[in-house]
Amino acid sequence: MSAPAKSRGIIIAVIVAALVLVVGGVLLLREMLRPKPALRMVYRMTPLAGVKLDERSKQACLARVKARLEQLGVDGAVVTRRGDELDVDVPALEAATMRDVKRVLARGGRLELTFINDAGDPLRALARELGRGGLVEPRPRSYSGRDGRTVRYTALVGRDRAALQRLAHEHARHVAGRLLVGASFEVQRRGAPLYELFLLERETGLTSNDVTSARAIIDDHTGRAQVAMRLGEVGARRFGEMTARNVGRRLAIVVDGHVMSAPVVQSAIRGGRAVIDLGGAARSAVALLHEAKTLAAVLRAGAMPARLQPLSESQLQPK
Repeated sequence: MSAPAKSRGIIIAVIVAALVLVVGGVLLLREMLRPKPALRMVYRMTPLAGVKLDERSKQACLARVKARLEQLGVDGAVVTRRGDELDVDVPALEAATMRDVKRVLARGGRLELTFINDAGDPLRALARELGRGGLVEPRPRSYSGRDGRTVRYTALVGRDRAALQRLAHEHARHVAGRLLVGASFEVQRRGAPLYELFLLERETGLTSNDVTSARAIIDDHTGRAQVAMRLGEVGARRFGEMTARNVGRRLAIVVDGHVMSAPVVQSAIRGGRAVIDLGGAARSAVALLHEAKTLAAVLRAGAMPARLQPLSESQLQPK
């Protein structure tokens, strides 16, 4: 092949390659700009235990769903009510954001601040009975209580959260208080995913209704993800009074029936500030911070006055 012919062949090959790249880029750009289908999620509102699902509760659910989507920064969402059902139409979202939406709508957002009953080691007798089944392992624990006195108690820990919840339900009438499951934070610092049974007082000190703001933060000393909450004027005063009366006791911070953290009250907590520590757990710092952000969004929007039962999902084609 002569030199000119060879040069023409190279030029043609370069032109063809360039055309392929241009056409491919145009097609890719068109695909990226093409409107993606939105999603409709249908939920049924069902009553919480001991709570009547009336018209006011249904309207409050509608408002809470809108508020939670707004707190997540989801623009263009449309929420409509049909009797006991809610249609939640959200625009095309990234997969991670869509997971956040579903997670936030699934949470009740019911916060409780109350105290754990460790006096006299009340779970010791229950430990002997439950320990025989192999699902629960009794472990001696202690902490420094009021005036530096050592408080010793028996912790009931296990790896199967669902099994612990069943045990808590089965033995609820045998204890003076409420049995709830939570993360065993002392163990989780070593990376083991264990859970613990906590015996809480029956009376709730503060609830979600007392929270006026919430935001995700990173603790300066431990580097752990937390949710910093601010309480309203009445809640702040009550929180100061209840912590003053209970210095040296473990404060249970409960969200949706799960003990999130249980710090020991060192002194009266004034000023209406409280913190939920998400612990170390066997998850990455990024995942825990992400959870803190979604939990803060839930708390800011307020607790659901009913349970949302997912019924269906369907794509809405762009118009």
